[in-house]
Amino acid sequence: MIHANGAFGTSIGSLPPELSVTPPQALLNGLAAAEAARAEQDFLLFHGKANCSGCYQSAELTGPVVTTRITLNPPQGGLAGGIKTPGLRGVTSTAPYFHDGSAPTLRDVLDVYSGRIVPTLTSAEKDAVVEYLKTL
Repeated sequence: MIHANGAFGTSIGSLPPELSVTPPQALLNGLAAAEAARAEQDFLLFHGKANCSGCYQSAELTGPVVTTRITLNPPQGGLAGGIKTPGLRGVTSTAPYFHDGSAPTLRDVLDVYSGRIVPTLTSAEKDAVVEYLKTL
């Protein structure tokens, strides 16, 4: 209980100055550079080895591809003719994935695609593609 005091029991609602630490600029610059390098690596993997851009070609990251190979079990009924590649913008908000909801996470999607739809990806490469997809 804070007894009407601010954060950590202080009357001003914040940490006292002696407990506030500003990271050195060199550390902040290093973190920003590492993040930018990781983002570039993930982008290059998406458009390179993983060949995701083979299906996701437009500015909205969708494409003209219609496929029946999207899941391990081909679509049935009205979807048997194929499914158009959906857009990837905001993809992290659209789980579960696939027309039948069989992939609860983006990692599950990559597990299905790796070695079947796209070249075989390592666990680290799958994680990198998922991280890239989170930025869309």
